[in-house]
Amino acid sequence: MTSSSMELRAEQAYFDEAMESHEASFNLSSSDGSGVGTAAERRALKKHLDSKTRLSIDDAVAFRRYQMEDEETYYVGKTPILDEDGDYMVISWKSPKGGELYQSSSQEPNGVVARRDYTTTGNHIDQLSDRFYKELAKKVSSLADEAKSDPVLLAGLESSRTGKMQDIVQTIQASQDKLIRSDKDQLLIIQGGPGTGKTAVALHRASWLLFNYRDDLSPEDMMVVGPTPSFTRYIQNVLPELGDDHVYQTSIIELLEGKTLKVNGTDQESVARVKGSDVMADVIAQGLNNRIKLPISPLRINRKNSASSYVIAPEQLRSSLDELRSRPYSDGRKALRERLLEECAKASATRSSAINIENQVSLQSLESALDRIWPRLSPEQFVRDLLGSKARLQQAAHNLISEEQAGLLYRAPAERMTEEPWTIADLALIDEARSHMNADVKLWGHILLDEAQDLTPMQLHAIRRRSLHGSMTVVGDLAQSTGAFARDSWDPIQQALRTSLPSRIEHLDYGYRVPKEVYVIAERLLPLAAPGIKPPKIIREVATKPRLLEVVPGRFHTEVAAKAGEHSSKGRFVGVIAPAEHFDALREAFDQQDVQWDDSTLGGLGRSINLVTPEMSKGLEFDAVIIVDPQRILETDDRWGARLLYIALTRTTRYLDVIGTAGEVPQILRGEHFDSSLIDGDPDVIPSEQSRENDSQTATLDTDDDIKSNHKVASNEIPATEDLHTTNLKNIEISNFSAIESELLKKNSQYLCDILLGTYTEKMARAILLEAAQLLSADN
Repeated sequence: MTSSSMELRAEQAYFDEAMESHEASFNLSSSDGSGVGTAAERRALKKHLDSKTRLSIDDAVAFRRYQMEDEETYYVGKTPILDEDGDYMVISWKSPKGGELYQSSSQEPNGVVARRDYTTTGNHIDQLSDRFYKELAKKVSSLADEAKSDPVLLAGLESSRTGKMQDIVQTIQASQDKLIRSDKDQLLIIQGGPGTGKTAVALHRASWLLFNYRDDLSPEDMMVVGPTPSFTRYIQNVLPELGDDHVYQTSIIELLEGKTLKVNGTDQESVARVKGSDVMADVIAQGLNNRIKLPISPLRINRKNSASSYVIAPEQLRSSLDELRSRPYSDGRKALRERLLEECAKASATRSSAINIENQVSLQSLESALDRIWPRLSPEQFVRDLLGSKARLQQAAHNLISEEQAGLLYRAPAERMTEEPWTIADLALIDEARSHMNADVKLWGHILLDEAQDLTPMQLHAIRRRSLHGSMTVVGDLAQSTGAFARDSWDPIQQALRTSLPSRIEHLDYGYRVPKEVYVIAERLLPLAAPGIKPPKIIREVATKPRLLEVVPGRFHTEVAAKAGEHSSKGRFVGVIAPAEHFDALREAFDQQDVQWDDSTLGGLGRSINLVTPEMSKGLEFDAVIIVDPQRILETDDRWGARLLYIALTRTTRYLDVIGTAGEVPQILRGEHFDSSLIDGDPDVIPSEQSRENDSQTATLDTDDDIKSNHKVASNEIPATEDLHTTNLKNIEISNFSAIESELLKKNSQYLCDILLGTYTEKMARAILLEAAQLLSADN
């Protein structure tokens, strides 16, 4: 028997023993402990057992082992395991010691000599992988290099997607771990580019908080808010996998819809921008205040079973109204009802009738009088009335927004409340109204807010009012910020959510999921999409070159369906990202080719092919992505089309196909990083995947400097543009040009380079410039 096989057997024996101890800890009270101790002790035992994480049949007791300089050994797993003597066999990754170990690296070992990772099937060890820090330190010079050499991390990134996000507890990197273990009582904002793991970091942080602050924070005190219902369903398994059930997970839409509302309308961007702006909180407050009116004529409240009535002059109510306006709308109305009864009691003929005044008046008449002054309203009814009346809008908006903006808000009300075309922006207005009418809202001890870069100020108000103390974790990517409130800075969000607690913005610098072959293409868009954003450092390469397919119009949607079917037939999780205007034609093409697919607009993701818009694809990841009509995506939004295309390009973990109408593919996507083909009816012209993989192994990627300078020409093979003027053109000296002429020369040279490099490969562009210079030299 070899030493490695002996080592594997010894480790397996330890895993088996640890699992037996784990199960025994639950079997001690296979009943409910009813025969042990006092009732209080039994309740305490049950609470302890309920808080423990029980490993499933798919779990191993540990996924890492650390060997220390002092020869101490630590096994790390999802849950702590003790032997019968009470000594730790396995420590939790969430524990303080687990944090020290996870943040160790060859650059900062923290006393660690070696790390062992386990590849397992259930609790059975399939493979061991050892990393010796001293040896590794000689080979790598950065965390990025160390990550690139981590076989367990790379294997996890290469694994197929299933339509549900998985936990990354086995592959958390040191830089991620530091953010996961940040203090609870703060507003922590994490900026992370595509594939940096920001969502996974946030969810593992939630699990860490629940473990380390369990006396102050229960799962029922935590809320996770995502951008869409599809996204929420995509991430919802992670926390239960980590042993954290009962955390409330929702989307911003579902949170504000509640149980009674349903979004079935849309706003133009100009309208959505007004509705979502900060000032609408004041418009709502002023609009509600305008509904409270001092009556012009005396109130008459009928006596019960009598033709007579109590008469109350308006002046008798003036001071009461001035006082009660500051209260929540519903509370103020209740208080005014009591004041009306008091006025009726004052007008009563006898003492006994004054004491029992509520039994002396007609309740219907009382409510009618009350509605004249302070109408009974639900939040939905108030917003419907406000948006459906130009007069009310102008009054509520007075000195707050312009008449033109108030006019944008007008929408004729539907005949029935149930038919009202509520929009996403309306939900935040209704929530604001509800906060003024009844301040009763559930408060959360910690809120995790994902893809927060797109939230409107009014949506941020809704989130903030649900936070108990301001403890929040906010994640997103400004380069993916789109919509009416697309941002270039986190400052407005930080200000909207800030409380007395500390607040800070952190960055995730390394990209793990998106392959370098894909990101080198997407990164070209950053100067247009988000010039102030630093791109992540990509650590992973795959042996697959992206495909650029130009298709004649008659075959366009058929070809998309064929490519989706091709990927799906190989067991891949596929995302077809297309502008919404293509959906009907794509659905028809899928059905004609008997391709099974799911529509993300219905709120979920299937396990095979999923049809999504660029906006809906945020935060999602697929084995293979097909981008449909990239030119139209760029044109979808005059300001943020480049961001939408950037989002679409960075959803894949391996395969990327970009399919456009022949002659209508954006120039910025053309170049040597794609395998390009024209499909005019002959599918055989498309390069095979094997040829793509072979080609990609020899392809040369642009350096970061090349990308940032938008592919400036620089090579020893062919002179640069400036050199062409001095080397190849006879009798012309650049130094003889005036300052203005020199500037024109430089700008036109750069313009020419950009045009050529947007159409041809760099090699071909250089050849064209050289040939042109030679022709000009010959003419002279």
